Amino acid sequence: MAKPASRRRGAQALLAAVLAERDLRDRYGMGVDDIFTLRGLQVLDMLDRLVVRNAERSGLVQLSHVLAAESAGGDHPAAEYSRRHFTEARTLVRTALEAGIADGELRGDLDCGLLATQIVAVMEGLENQWLADPGQVDLMGVFHAYTRDLRERIRATP
Repeated sequence: MAKPASRRRGAQALLAAVLAERDLRDRYGMGVDDIFTLRGLQVLDMLDRLVVRNAERSGLVQLSHVLAAESAGGDHPAAEYSRRHFTEARTLVRTALEAGIADGELRGDLDCGLLATQIVAVMEGLENQWLADPGQVDLMGVFHAYTRDLRERIRATP
């Protein structure tokens, strides 16, 4: 008979697998053939769509946040998933921003790595607030306002 700690680790690993499947479905459900080919402001369009999608599935969003917090110590079945998830998110945003600079769409003085980390942090933090108080935090409205303002700040001037 499996010990309770062993069962818990197995359950946590299963939940991480559920989130990995969610991420895979998101990649194909965003209306983009390959999200890693997004360029410039297209990445903000995709994130706006993702927030709409997330607003319809608070349970999965909550699961993601709980597992990320639990796995922060490193010795957790979901630790590798969480690291990969955040690394891929930052990489996706950074490479799209870099492509936008190369295309002349975005300002050339942007620190794309820093900006990518900030964008992911805003999205994650906003989701945390929304999960804690959904009646007071308008996930979609606040995020869309953020990306609208961000577009104006980072767009290259003609």
